[in-house]
Amino acid sequence: MAFQQAVAAHDTKAVAAMVAYPFTANVGGRKVKLHDAAAFRRHYDVIVTPDIAKVITRQRYADLFVNEDGVMFGQGEAWLNGVCKDAECKDFDVRVIAIQPTR
Repeated sequence: MAFQQAVAAHDTKAVAAMVAYPFTANVGGRKVKLHDAAAFRRHYDVIVTPDIAKVITRQRYADLFVNEDGVMFGQGEAWLNGVCKDAECKDFDVRVIAIQPTR
């Protein structure tokens, strides 16, 4: 999976390109709205901590949890979902919608 590969390679540019913006992240204990990939990349190491990266890269496809909110990695450390590109949602992109500590 491209997301796991990008996280494993610490490819901040690739991960940032997979995120749905605006993106709300926990930065320094505060919720911060990031409006674009450049902002995400500046905060990458605070958002994708070593513990979260480990959860993402070790997630097995067969063990992913899926519901109407999307696809969950680990215990909710990361979520991906389809983001509609048109009003009817006939065209969509799969994007990262959340990366968060769960403990």
